[in-house]
Amino acid sequence: MHLADDDVPFPHPFYQTQDGLVAISSSLSTKRLVEAYTWGIFPWYDQKPVLWWCPLPRFMISFKYFKIPKSLRSLLKRHDYSVAINTSFRAVIEQCKTIKRPDQNGTWIDDDMMESYIELHHMGLAHSIEIWEGEELVGGLYGLAIGKIFYGESMFSKRSNVSKLAFVKLVELLKKHDFYAIDCQMETPLLKSFGGAYVDPLEFWSMIRNNLFIDQKYLDKQLTSGTQTI
Repeated sequence: MHLADDDVPFPHPFYQTQDGLVAISSSLSTKRLVEAYTWGIFPWYDQKPVLWWCPLPRFMISFKYFKIPKSLRSLLKRHDYSVAINTSFRAVIEQCKTIKRPDQNGTWIDDDMMESYIELHHMGLAHSIEIWEGEELVGGLYGLAIGKIFYGESMFSKRSNVSKLAFVKLVELLKKHDFYAIDCQMETPLLKSFGGAYVDPLEFWSMIRNNLFIDQKYLDKQLTSGTQTI
């Protein structure tokens, strides 16, 4: 389905192509992004038009099944790094956009997408976890908190395992504020090692519907900025 403008609503996510494509549009406005994530839809494309996806079944991390890989436990006991929340969102998304990845030729994060998510950050919807080594930002991640589901977007690492460290700290924060789960969108070996699994489409849709009734203004106050030593 082609969305001619921001006033045309998304079709139901169950009405999609076999690979999960829901709609296309020319707009990546914050209005469109908020509507999309509210219904479990996200943008992913190499070049415009904007492609909107809702792959089902969905790969998620439910916190009751979350586990920390043994290889990471020793790093959690070190005190070389500090973790911050929402203090350098632009720097995190810029690193995610530009850092070279061994399994990818490029990135799906273009300038328009980066600026749109930065605007969502200013609106209190997009959040970052940053890992610092002294004055250097060495790892982090970002995503959107809609209701009590966190929609993970991207992470980066300049030191071994520090993006995983950011992910553990994210889970600790979300569990503290009674989030349901993290929407990982796609399966990766890393996310599977943390206990990620596919969620049945009907169960995923039930979570999305329940999530519509969360007080977003209350939630935004919970994910405040701050820094602490790991």
